[in-house]
Amino acid sequence: MWRQITEDDLRSCINSAEEAAFRTKLLAEGQNDPFAQVFQQFTGTFRDAIRSHSANKLDPDPATLPEGAITQAVILIRQRLCGRFNVGEQTETRRDEFKEASAYLKGIAKGDPLVEQPSAEEITQTPVLAPAVNESPRRDGWRNQDGI
Repeated sequence: MWRQITEDDLRSCINSAEEAAFRTKLLAEGQNDPFAQVFQQFTGTFRDAIRSHSANKLDPDPATLPEGAITQAVILIRQRLCGRFNVGEQTETRRDEFKEASAYLKGIAKGDPLVEQPSAEEITQTPVLAPAVNESPRRDGWRNQDGI
């Protein structure tokens, strides 16, 4: 199943103090959802990696990722936000998770592991058009061989 990254996904790997700090620092004047742009950036990064391997197919919705990639994306998002705002603690567990998520992102670009494919009705097929050729018919009579 392919789906979007949600705030609940991010909340599953950060604490409430980190969430409050991120919201305060990311919230611009008149902005409703400070995490939307960050989610979009990482979704694009993961989709590019998925697209780079020929065995993978993409869901037509550009805001979705395979379920298995959501956790890895959220770990990278957490690392980016913690580093950017100097918030949160860097434990050994978090460093290990970050290394694993980075390796996962590199791996899906190489096809290891292959990601969950969208269901058949979700895959959009772009029709390949036949090349248009406008060629005059060949005339091989003696009348058409002037100058040969």
